[in-house]
Amino acid sequence: MKLKMPFVTVNRFIDLHVYYRHAALDGYNFIDAEAKIKKIQMKLPKKEIKTISTCTGLIEMQKRSVCLRSWQDWSIEINDEDINVHTTQKDLFDCDFHTHEQSNGWGEKHGINILKIAPPFAVECEENINWLLSGSPFSHQNFHIPSGLLNFKENASANFFIYLHKGDKKIVKMKLNDHLVNYTPMCDRRVRVHNHFDIPKYEYLIERMISLMQQGEYAKRRLYKKEYEL
Repeated sequence: MKLKMPFVTVNRFIDLHVYYRHAALDGYNFIDAEAKIKKIQMKLPKKEIKTISTCTGLIEMQKRSVCLRSWQDWSIEINDEDINVHTTQKDLFDCDFHTHEQSNGWGEKHGINILKIAPPFAVECEENINWLLSGSPFSHQNFHIPSGLLNFKENASANFFIYLHKGDKKIVKMKLNDHLVNYTPMCDRRVRVHNHFDIPKYEYLIERMISLMQQGEYAKRRLYKKEYEL
């Protein structure tokens, strides 16, 4: 006797929802599918030569990842004594420096200042998918963005870090729409991004991330919720 398997419909796409509370951000889609963002450098050449537009790695990233672009003009001024961040709209920008204790002395040992950037967006995905955060291959600024893993089902943060070496006296400028970060799902499905101007939902997702534990709050919260659901 053969058992008939029930018909299962699997969504071809991953639906990623982006929320913000500032009307100035509405309509720009600063977080969007990489494939929807036109880039001159990815246009195929007329001659049969190898360029970055024929690079398999970049082509696959363009098909599958999501890009965060700069939502305003801003700059980082590095001096001998300190580092200052200058923004166009302060109420649309949040950042802070990690102390040496927060990096367990690693930053101080290698002469690196660690700047945390908190974009004014809350990101949500109903599916339990891990996303690889990486610096955009089309970011032309002279700094390093370390990679990491995110899960937008549990954590709505789109935060990323910038490593700045001490002694590099300079001003690093970011312009509106400059490419900053890519979020790539660790699966083969493509992503649909939905941007929403929704103040209550944005505030709910931000408040939901408030820590209720002293250490390891993210992993503990996921474990607790899993045990509670059982």
